[in-house]
Amino acid sequence: MPGFPIPDDARRFLLGVIPSVPHLEALLLLRGHPLHWPVAQLAGRLYIDADTAAALVQDLADAGLATCTDEGCRYAPADAATATTVDEVAVLY
Repeated sequence: MPGFPIPDDARRFLLGVIPSVPHLEALLLLRGHPLHWPVAQLAGRLYIDADTAAALVQDLADAGLATCTDEGCRYAPADAATATTVDEVAVLY
């Protein structure tokens, strides 16, 4: 939206770390519900297939934003600064 300021740290995060809207939506879904999400359940909530969901969460894990185990995936930012930025992005979204 024209005239809607996006803080620099949020802009850098979105442009540098989040490759697509589905990645952002997966991240925010994981952040909003801190339990382990089975990939199939996450896929259903995002209206994508399980293979795509698995790739998304792997990308998020590679970026230090999530962890995945046999139980599923969960939000796990690498540090407090990243968590703060994700919180800011969530408010903006």
